[in-house]
Amino acid sequence: MRAEPDIKALGLRLRASSKTVAQAVRELTDAQLQTFLEGGKLTVAGQELQEGEVRIMYSFSGEKSKELAERYEAHAQADVLILLDVTPDQSMLDEGNAREVINRIQKLRKKAHLVPSDPVIIYLTIQPPGHQMETVVQNHREFIESTLKAPLFNQHAPLNAEAIIQETQDLKGASLEMVIVKGGVDDTPADSSSPENVTSQFSSTNGLPFCKYINIELCDSEPRMGATSRKATVFLENPVGDFELTFSELVKQVQVVFGLQGRRVLLASSRDKKKVLTNLTKDDVRKLHSQTLYAYVE
Repeated sequence: MRAEPDIKALGLRLRASSKTVAQAVRELTDAQLQTFLEGGKLTVAGQELQEGEVRIMYSFSGEKSKELAERYEAHAQADVLILLDVTPDQSMLDEGNAREVINRIQKLRKKAHLVPSDPVIIYLTIQPPGHQMETVVQNHREFIESTLKAPLFNQHAPLNAEAIIQETQDLKGASLEMVIVKGGVDDTPADSSSPENVTSQFSSTNGLPFCKYINIELCDSEPRMGATSRKATVFLENPVGDFELTFSELVKQVQVVFGLQGRRVLLASSRDKKKVLTNLTKDDVRKLHSQTLYAYVE
């Protein structure tokens, strides 16, 4: 055991002599600290220490002290000594990198003088292709979106998107190009600036989408995070024949289009909620083409 003084507590009580006492506290032996923990008084540099003025720390000794100190953190309460293995595994490292991506995007949003309620869409591209950061973003996409409260797409921003701010930064050996564009979804026709499968993109000839699609109506709830309409169109593929949505991906896109990230959304084929859809196969999702589904928030 070793002792660390609480500089603030000592300074408030002892003023000028606090530095001398603090140094003496650091020089206390394990035996003296054992006595202190067992209820004995602790006097250093002529001052009797009070509760809260000393923090008991633990360290390893012996041949493997350095190895053990890097692996474990120690804490004790009463007669119980706890050794916490703090060795980071890959999942912890990946989560830390995902949080750093969030941090970079948040700072960029602040730099553009945006507030959390401003509807935006975030496009992120990572170079070189196949870098570990691509996997990190893909595996933690839902976590990143729910924290940012904005949809995130791992692709270049469309050429005709209205970019608010753009910046490229290095992270863990990868180059991250971050583009924040104006977001918000409505039920009026738009152009191809919409994300892959969250769109109101229609053909210019007959008013219908080129791709397989479904119409979505949000029931018993209000859209959030900048979305204003309770009606939208979601592509089941984009472009034609590619990037077909699974059922879970469809639900996620509905969450994004209405700003419901982090909420549980049910899809039903009837407005009365009697025909809730669950675990559809990809072929079943294709058969939904041109239908209207109804979204409910639980």
